Amino acid sequence: LCRRVSSERLRELDHLLESVENSILDYRVFNPGLLFALYALWNAFSEGAEAGKERRLHPAIHRAIDLLNRPETGELAVEELARRIQMPSRQLSACFRREVGQTIPDYRNRVRLQKFFEQYEKEPHANLLYLALEAGFGSYVQFHRVFKRLMHKSPREWLEEK
Repeated sequence: LCRRVSSERLRELDHLLESVENSILDYRVFNPGLLFALYALWNAFSEGAEAGKERRLHPAIHRAIDLLNRPETGELAVEELARRIQMPSRQLSACFRREVGQTIPDYRNRVRLQKFFEQYEKEPHANLLYLALEAGFGSYVQFHRVFKRLMHKSPREWLEEK
């Protein structure tokens, strides 16, 4: 959910989408073109670098991201995270937002959601509550709120589309 695509690749994708859009009146061209464009977009996203990893980050932010991505330390409160990094929590929060482009809680929620999707791929018939808890969410309510905010649909709506 947090990847960066190069500006050159974005220009290529923009040109591709423009070509598909221009063929909207001919469904024999438009439908396969749209399918190909969606594949190209997904491929560009998949190949994109994880947000914050393609450029040099402040060493403290790099350590914070490392701790947030570990299962055993990913749930640390911001104050405890700052203590382990040896940086004041307000400074860590401000630096994290500036370097990564999102707050620590937002980053943590995106990591959890990514874990949910990975878990779902492994166990597609598992209970959503189970998958949400396995991904690190504290409750289904929290998972539902984060999912809806980031995916712009409820988990049930997402499942029905699958």
